[in-house]
This record gives sequence, C-alpha cells and structure tokens, in this order.
Amino acid sequence: MVLVNLGCGNRFVSGWVNIDFVSRSQEVRKWDLRDGIPLEDGEADVVYHSHLLEHFGPERGMAFLQECHRVLKRSGIMRIVVPDLEQIARNYLAHLDQVVNHKDEMSTANYHWSLLELLDQLVREENGGSMVRLWSQEHIANEAYIKSRVGAEFTAYREYVKRNGVPPSKQASRKQLGLRGIMAVAKQRLLKYLTNDPDYKRHIEIGRFQSGGEKHKWMYDRVLLSECLSQIGFVDVKRVSASRSAIPKWSEFKWLDVEDDQVRKPDSLFVEAVKP
Repeated sequence: MVLVNLGCGNRFVSGWVNIDFVSRSQEVRKWDLRDGIPLEDGEADVVYHSHLLEHFGPERGMAFLQECHRVLKRSGIMRIVVPDLEQIARNYLAHLDQVVNHKDEMSTANYHWSLLELLDQLVREENGGSMVRLWSQEHIANEAYIKSRVGAEFTAYREYVKRNGVPPSKQASRKQLGLRGIMAVAKQRLLKYLTNDPDYKRHIEIGRFQSGGEKHKWMYDRVLLSECLSQIGFVDVKRVSASRSAIPKWSEFKWLDVEDDQVRKPDSLFVEAVKP
C-alpha cells in the first residue's frame, strides 16, 4: 500500500510517503504543497494530513483537496484533521456566559483564552502571536484548562519555560535555515538598511510572515468540511475519533493523533472520506 502523510513536520512514518515544506529527515520529501502533490493519478491508497488544510485559504484549500482526490486510488481513504471551528466557537460562547454571570479570576482567564483560541491564529502578525506571549508568562491561572485544549505542544512549552526561566527561541540557526533561509535573512537586513521608515520595515515583516505557513487562513466545522469533500466527489464522508479509522492497521499508526492515550490535538475535528 502507498500511504501518504502531507505536511508531516516531524511526525513522519517510516515506509510512508512523507511530504513537507521543510525536510528534517531522509524520510521526508521537501515540497511546497501549494504547487500540488508530487504523485501520479491514482497512486495512493491513503492520504493523511493533520492541521494543514486550515493554512490554505478557502479556494486554495479546495484545490488542495482536489489534488488529494486525484492522487488517491479508487476506494482510497483520506483522513483529515483540522481545528474544529464548532467546538472552539461553542467553548467561546460558554465562557462568555460564565464570565458575564460570575466573573472571577478563572472565568476571566478562560474567557480570554477562548478568544485567543478562536481568533489569534487567524489575525496574528508574528510568530506565536498572543498565544505564545500568554504561554510565556510565569503564572497562568487556567494552565490546566489550556493544557486540556492544546495538549502536548503546550505541555512541552510550559516545561521549557519553567525549567529555563525563558521561552524557547523562535530564531532558527543558519544551519537550520538552509540557503533559502539565509538569503531571506540577508534580504531582510538589506531592506532595513535601505530604509529608515519604521512603518515600511514593519509592513515588510508582516508581509513576510503572512506569506509563510504558520497563520490559519480558513476554518472548518463538520458541515463545511463535509460539503467541500462531497462537492469534490468524495463519498462516505464521516466524522471519526482520534483513535478509530477505516485505514487498515490504524492501531499501528494512531500515534499520529493519539499520544500517551490522549488526543494529541484536543481541539481537532477528525473526518474521513472515500474516493469512489
């Protein structure tokens, strides 16, 4: 079987076709998925991607899903994991009611977190946005709640902060950046040298960030995602859990979505569909 993991980051599967914008392993093929998927028509039995689709705008997202459909064999399965807009929005409304009816430190903290969870990755203009600034604080009143919403990523970040007293550096080394990254840094420094206009410099920085892959450019709930998949031609569109899948031998691969018996990204919507 040909199993494909798109936008895999560091969570690649040996023996799968792992593709990401940056490759940190010989197991991962470096490719910009905005240019399509580098596979032949009907080549894949399974296509999996987690927290990737929301980084495309709505039109480019549809084009990406069409590419997934193209590379799948007949009866091939696609498994999609995205932030669940419905769940996030319902949490926001619940915490809004709580802070209106009984305002204390915890209800206020949960309300402000729900706002960040809903909006920050859509509007941020720099790496990490307001979320990282919150995560870097010495005291977080609702730390346990944020952990339940974010999972392992937040836990690792907080452990680093508590152990070292400072947040992890967001600056990659020149070795990590590679030639393209080094050229981008050089271009940025040249632009700063050529202009003394602070607003211009800030606009350049924001534009560079906006064109990167961190920011969310759209959000999905179970209805919208089902409509998109059906429109493209997928059938048997189903909402599934993190630990269950129609993918053969999923128990061997469910660590992609489940870690230490916990959902790795608790804010997620899990959907599977079949190419007829």
